[in-house]
Amino acid sequence: MESRMRAWTVLALAALWPAASLADELQRARELFDEMEFQQAHDAAGLALQQPEAGPAELAEAYRLQGLCLSALDQPDEALVAFRCMLSIEPTAQLPPDTSPKLAAPFYQAVAMARDIQPIGLRLAGDGPRASPGGKLRVLLQSDPLGLVRNVRLVSRAGTGAWARGPGVDLASAGQAELDLPGPGQEYYLEALTSSGGVLARLGGADQPFRLAAARPVAVEPDPVVDTRDEAAEAAAPWYETWWFWTVVGAVVVGTAVGLGVGLGAGGSDEPVGYHISFP
Repeated sequence: MESRMRAWTVLALAALWPAASLADELQRARELFDEMEFQQAHDAAGLALQQPEAGPAELAEAYRLQGLCLSALDQPDEALVAFRCMLSIEPTAQLPPDTSPKLAAPFYQAVAMARDIQPIGLRLAGDGPRASPGGKLRVLLQSDPLGLVRNVRLVSRAGTGAWARGPGVDLASAGQAELDLPGPGQEYYLEALTSSGGVLARLGGADQPFRLAAARPVAVEPDPVVDTRDEAAEAAAPWYETWWFWTVVGAVVVGTAVGLGVGLGAGGSDEPVGYHISFP
């Protein structure tokens, strides 16, 4: 019942609070915490978690503030969950060195629990970055210890143009999704998203994108030379009607003509010589 009332409080604040930037909301949460208004600071951090423009650093900071507020409100179990969420996004996150031991106790417990657990991460299946342009890219959720990831999306650009964010694709129960790849020669990276569209983790990034290779031309093999002779018909024909016989005859005639030319030139005879080929 108490958690439901808190959820309604956050929604009411979202409806009544004037629109503010993500940075403003986080700053307000910090100020409320410093003023020891822990419940209000917790709710303000919750508003920051709902912002679609939030990146990993902002989400981790919002969970850090919530964890501290919950510790101050004597809710160590809830604080532990908030700190674990923070560490699943930013494994190297720390508390300020002057944090009181009471507030920090759930954090150090979360650190001990996270030692053998991978942070939120995506990976590519199959050909990965070498997948064919215009095809499908299969993305797997490698790790999500607190179940924060809801969608994954592809961010791409052509040349030095602006980055274009694709729609969020729901991760199936198996923790994978198929995304349409952009055209050849484009750069891209992937983002794991919260239910509100905030970015929990990236695979690649604007500074280290994947690049699709240009489409390679397909080599066309020449058609094989086909021997169209009918071997069965040639086997049934008389020997004097076969191609090989006339090839031999042609060779003999040519050879004879050459010999005659040589002989006539040597003997000086002008008499014609006749030949006759008979068939049975």
